[in-house]
Amino acid sequence: MSLPELRDRQEGFAGGLNTTSDDAALANNECRVARNAQLDRRGAVEKRQGTQRILASPLAAAVLGGTSWARTSAVNEVLIANGRLYTGTLGLPTTLTDRGGTFSTTVYPTFAVFKGPSAEGVYIADGGPISFWDGTTLTENIAGTPNVDAITAWGPRLFAVAGDTLFWSGTTGGINGHTLGNAGSGGGQAIVRTYGGQNLVGLAPLKNSLLLFHRSAISRFTGATTDDINIEAGTNGISGDVGTVSKRSIISVENVVYFLSDRGVFAATETNVEPVSSPLESTLASLTKTQWLQVSAVHARAFNEVRWAIPDVGVYVYNYRTQGWSGPWDGAFLTSGVTAMWETTDSDGKAVVLTGHANGHILWNDRANTFLDNVTSGGTGGTTYTFQVQCKRFFAQDYTTYKSWRTLYVLGDFRDPANTTCTVTSAGSTVTTPLPYSAPAMALTLTWGNGTTTWGAAGTTWGGATAGSIERGRLPMHGTHPWADVTFTYTGDRATRISIVDVVGFNRGRR
Repeated sequence: MSLPELRDRQEGFAGGLNTTSDDAALANNECRVARNAQLDRRGAVEKRQGTQRILASPLAAAVLGGTSWARTSAVNEVLIANGRLYTGTLGLPTTLTDRGGTFSTTVYPTFAVFKGPSAEGVYIADGGPISFWDGTTLTENIAGTPNVDAITAWGPRLFAVAGDTLFWSGTTGGINGHTLGNAGSGGGQAIVRTYGGQNLVGLAPLKNSLLLFHRSAISRFTGATTDDINIEAGTNGISGDVGTVSKRSIISVENVVYFLSDRGVFAATETNVEPVSSPLESTLASLTKTQWLQVSAVHARAFNEVRWAIPDVGVYVYNYRTQGWSGPWDGAFLTSGVTAMWETTDSDGKAVVLTGHANGHILWNDRANTFLDNVTSGGTGGTTYTFQVQCKRFFAQDYTTYKSWRTLYVLGDFRDPANTTCTVTSAGSTVTTPLPYSAPAMALTLTWGNGTTTWGAAGTTWGGATAGSIERGRLPMHGTHPWADVTFTYTGDRATRISIVDVVGFNRGRR
């Protein structure tokens, strides 16, 4: 009598990375590991694209901050490194011009691109009086402006925070931001103590409000004109329980502001704050004050993603369309330390992400058809990084039933089988406790196309050169166990995508 056949399936990867749920609770489209992975629009998981240096030679010190300034005439990159201001136009290679300056070499700056009635430029805050770059002249420490920690432009005004005080500029004059905090010129300041007098850390515009982030709370400011700026009436509370200590973790996306706290990732609207389920809770809870200050975020709009660089960890990615996570991205994002992230546009007007690093280099992220890190500005060299995905745990019926594991099927696009392995791990032959099992793990590692294991049907060539090809491969499985973990690892430098994974076994009953 033949044994009943049991099946289990990974229904794509749109749910993304889940490191918090129990093994039995993972959804059929979630995964346990998504290292250097990205969720594509079709629900598959694929290797992230590589990075390329935009400078022929690195700057003398870490890039502490940067922004893109879409001027009337051109798009410029504006950044701070080694206490000096550098500007240039994105290219390969990019030529940066040293504009001088005496900026802080330890404080991570914030920027505000600002257009007044008759001029435009970029304001810079690094803990002292604000500075201004107009495309020709750098004006440092503008007289009469206060020492501030973070700035933003909202409506016709420049806003800034320091300690428990909110500052704003006037609305008249060629460059309004020069009047920041100056009551005689239409500016002003007020203490914000919506929630127990906590200091203000950062701020972000959102529709008709300006969100003010305290360390453990969020206020909402609604005044914009000379007549309606009233700190008592215009500042209301959104949350008295959660805020942030990281001004650079705050990022505005469409009608939501995402940010990090020591309790995880949150999304704020004009009226509410909601937690975003993420794999970062334990990581964020362990960060030191120094590490929190280094955290940075960017909106990668070309991929519908928000990315956070976490020091000594790498980059975690949240796809706000699929609401799934991937990461960490290590490689260049870890070995050379991300110190700044910002979005800009290339010569075709397409949105791209740049990251500044502790070694003075700036990397162009997501380089098309490039699956190496630190490719030189001339297009040579580069280092490999590992793409690894562990599926949700396969039970095939339930976690109490023993299965004689027989076959694994995978639907994917594998261009480089010589550098791809599949590891199948099960609990061992004896099960005495509920999940997770304490029995020694048994690992089976098979290399695709190695001559002893045949993937796919006869005549199927894995790793074909056809772009976007999807192939179905078959791998024999072994052993009789209640569950199996399947991990794919790729160490080469080509595109790799996994769409669906099926496992098949035969029912051996409950023991």
